[in-house]
Amino acid sequence: MYITAEEFEFSGVLAVVSGGLFLSARRDQILTHRSRLQGINVWEAVAFVLNGFVFLLIGLEFPVIIHGLGNDGLLPAIRYSAIICLVLIVTRLASTYGALYFTRFISRYITTADPNPGWKAPLLFGWAGMRGVVSLAAALSIPVALKSGEAFPQRNLILFITFSVILVTLVLQGLTLPALIKWVDMPDPDYTVSFEQQKQMVRKKLSMLSLKILDERYHDALLHNDMIRSIKIRIEAEMKLLRDWEKEENISRSEGFYHDYRIALEDIMAEQRILLKGLNKKEQINDELIREQLELLDLEEEKLRRHFSQRDI
Repeated sequence: MYITAEEFEFSGVLAVVSGGLFLSARRDQILTHRSRLQGINVWEAVAFVLNGFVFLLIGLEFPVIIHGLGNDGLLPAIRYSAIICLVLIVTRLASTYGALYFTRFISRYITTADPNPGWKAPLLFGWAGMRGVVSLAAALSIPVALKSGEAFPQRNLILFITFSVILVTLVLQGLTLPALIKWVDMPDPDYTVSFEQQKQMVRKKLSMLSLKILDERYHDALLHNDMIRSIKIRIEAEMKLLRDWEKEENISRSEGFYHDYRIALEDIMAEQRILLKGLNKKEQINDELIREQLELLDLEEEKLRRHFSQRDI
């Protein structure tokens, strides 16, 4: 994706970011539940390694950049870096407070989510503007030489300023951000209930949807299929999935029982995914909670797949 964008003289960094956003929004349609489960651990490990590699690269390149600046160029570079860091922080704070005043003004003419956000949120947003991998990638994408063969002018200075901005924002803003959050003591404007209460509400909605599906679509099966009845018992009692049915040596059932049981669970999980996506778009539910519930559905689907694959063997 990066190489393709560069071939057409577009930004490779923006192309990769756009592609990542596209895949993230459609991961449920593109990937299977097994791929999503495997991807969580893989990408967390990859992200950790790449972040470590980035700062390792900064540490290795910094002495080379300083040597390239020379004794006469080091002090001006430090001065420029300090000025740019200050301007960067002030500009970000000014933009967040500018958005605050614009929201107050425009709320007179259109409906806004919060016509008066207050001063705390812009302060936290403005101070949280740390720089990192994207800034480094943009700086390192500067060519070493021009097409004429001459060295790119002031490349070492640009890299030095970029490294300095990354270090200053991470160290200064990153280390002081927890103290600032504690001092501001900003109440959560979006979620008036606790995380556990939200979790209970989402699980309740999922359970109600599951019971509705069982009553409407599998009413007859509930009368004679005790495996499907076990689903309803589990949901109503808010217990974990009963494992007794997995001990096949103690259960004698026809293939139809297992088939109906699997179809019912798959149908319920598909509808639950639709409900979770709707809650994420329309209601004030924490995104992290929605992702957690989707991952639980993936785990349940994988458990179901493993059970029936082993049974077929």
